[in-house]
Amino acid sequence: MRRGLGRRMAVASALLATLVGASDTALLKSRERSAEDAARDTVTGAVGSLLLLAHRYVTRVVVSPVRRAAQTAKRISGGDLAARVPETGTGEMAGSSRP
Repeated sequence: MRRGLGRRMAVASALLATLVGASDTALLKSRERSAEDAARDTVTGAVGSLLLLAHRYVTRVVVSPVRRAAQTAKRISGGDLAARVPETGTGEMAGSSRP
């Protein structure tokens, strides 16, 4: 009877070792996935930040001067012949706003 118990203990011990090994492997893979996800999230955040900065730059440098010129053109077409576009910058829009 003791002999049968020893064999059962050996089988249970082997099964437990297999389960623990599988658990460790799953934990390691989970940690690797977490590290990959964190790296992907970091890159995504950096690209998003760069896009936001590019958007703000284009808005400030291109869109805002064009809007000011369009608003001034609308005022002039409405009869306000004294309306002027303020001269700012050194680019083409600044040159086109000079008399």
